[in-house]
Amino acid sequence: MLAEFRSQHKAAHRSELENEMTLIQESSAKESRLTDRITVLETTLRNTEQELARCQSELERLKVAHSSASDTGAALEEERRRLK
Repeated sequence: MLAEFRSQHKAAHRSELENEMTLIQESSAKESRLTDRITVLETTLRNTEQELARCQSELERLKVAHSSASDTGAALEEERRRLK
Protein backbone atom coordinates (compact mmCIF):
# COMPACT_ATOMS: atom_id res chain seq x y z
CA MET A 1 0.00 0.00 0.00
CA LEU A 2 2.77 2.46 0.91
CA ALA A 3 4.71 1.47 -2.20
CA GLU A 4 1.61 2.05 -4.34
CA PHE A 5 1.06 5.46 -2.73
CA ARG A 6 4.69 6.41 -3.36
CA SER A 7 4.43 5.24 -6.95
CA GLN A 8 1.26 7.28 -7.52
CA HIS A 9 2.81 10.30 -5.80
CA LYS A 10 5.94 10.05 -7.97
CA ALA A 11 3.82 9.74 -11.12
CA ALA A 12 1.71 12.75 -10.13
CA HIS A 13 4.82 14.76 -9.27
CA ARG A 14 6.46 13.78 -12.57
CA SER A 15 3.31 14.80 -14.45
CA GLU A 16 3.24 18.16 -12.66
CA LEU A 17 6.90 18.76 -13.51
CA GLU A 18 6.30 17.86 -17.16
CA ASN A 19 3.33 20.22 -17.30
CA GLU A 20 5.37 22.99 -15.71
CA MET A 21 8.23 22.44 -18.16
CA THR A 22 5.78 22.51 -21.07
CA LEU A 23 4.33 25.80 -19.83
CA ILE A 24 7.82 27.27 -19.42
CA GLN A 25 8.78 26.20 -22.95
CA GLU A 26 5.55 27.59 -24.39
CA SER A 27 6.05 30.87 -22.52
CA SER A 28 9.62 31.09 -23.73
CA ALA A 29 8.59 30.45 -27.33
CA LYS A 30 5.81 33.05 -27.09
CA GLU A 31 8.21 35.58 -25.57
CA SER A 32 10.65 34.95 -28.41
CA ARG A 33 7.93 35.44 -31.04
CA LEU A 34 6.73 38.63 -29.38
CA THR A 35 10.28 39.96 -29.07
CA ASP A 36 10.81 39.31 -32.79
CA ARG A 37 7.52 41.05 -33.59
CA ILE A 38 8.50 44.06 -31.46
CA THR A 39 11.81 44.28 -33.31
CA VAL A 40 10.01 44.24 -36.68
CA LEU A 41 7.52 46.87 -35.50
CA GLU A 42 10.29 49.11 -34.14
CA THR A 43 12.14 48.89 -37.46
CA THR A 44 8.93 49.66 -39.35
CA LEU A 45 8.28 52.63 -37.05
CA ARG A 46 11.79 54.04 -37.62
CA ASN A 47 11.43 53.65 -41.39
CA THR A 48 7.99 55.26 -41.33
CA GLU A 49 9.25 58.18 -39.24
CA GLN A 50 12.10 58.71 -41.73
CA GLU A 51 9.63 58.62 -44.64
CA LEU A 52 7.38 61.09 -42.82
CA ALA A 53 10.30 63.48 -42.30
CA ARG A 54 11.23 63.15 -45.99
CA CYS A 55 7.64 63.85 -47.06
CA GLN A 56 7.39 66.85 -44.73
CA SER A 57 10.59 68.29 -46.22
CA GLU A 58 9.28 67.70 -49.73
CA LEU A 59 5.98 69.37 -48.80
CA GLU A 60 7.82 72.44 -47.50
CA ARG A 61 9.91 72.58 -50.68
CA LEU A 62 6.76 72.36 -52.81
CA LYS A 63 5.05 75.08 -50.76
CA VAL A 64 7.99 77.41 -51.38
CA ALA A 65 8.00 76.55 -55.10
CA HIS A 66 4.23 77.08 -55.29
CA SER A 67 4.47 80.42 -53.52
CA SER A 68 7.25 81.52 -55.85
CA ALA A 69 5.31 80.40 -58.91
CA SER A 70 2.18 82.17 -57.64
CA ASP A 71 4.14 85.38 -57.10
CA THR A 72 5.66 85.10 -60.57
CA GLY A 73 2.24 84.38 -62.07
CA ALA A 74 0.71 87.38 -60.31
CA ALA A 75 3.57 89.62 -61.48
CA LEU A 76 3.21 88.38 -65.06
CA GLU A 77 -0.56 88.90 -64.94
CA GLU A 78 -0.05 92.44 -63.67
CA GLU A 79 2.48 93.13 -66.43
CA ARG A 80 0.07 91.69 -69.04
CA ARG A 81 -2.68 94.02 -67.83
CA ARG A 82 -0.32 96.97 -67.95
CA LEU A 83 0.75 96.14 -71.50
CA LYS A 84 -2.83 96.03 -72.82
